[in-house]
Amino acid sequence: MADQADEGSVLRRTSQCVSLPIRLDDRTTSVRMEPEFWRALKEAARQQRTSRIEIIREIDRERGFRPLSQAIRVWTLEYFRIPPVISPAKLVGPKKPTKRRLCPRRQF
Repeated sequence: MADQADEGSVLRRTSQCVSLPIRLDDRTTSVRMEPEFWRALKEAARQQRTSRIEIIREIDRERGFRPLSQAIRVWTLEYFRIPPVISPAKLVGPKKPTKRRLCPRRQF
């Protein structure tokens, strides 16, 4: 599905926030967020090879009673704050344990 929030879509700037109309499962709503969050969400979508709208739909399904714009901000913050999982293919293997003395030997 095409990303409805691309530059050609309807974006309305109100004060410091950007409003974007979004079609969710059974309704259309408008989400207002700072441009920095929209850009971060777009980057997250690029990394996951999906659209911002698909991420927003998933957030909407899991947000509980939290307002949608707040849930999107928190999701975006958590996405970029938590380090990515290291691929098992990149792991060489466990390091060999080193023998460590509890009390070093004294040199006389």
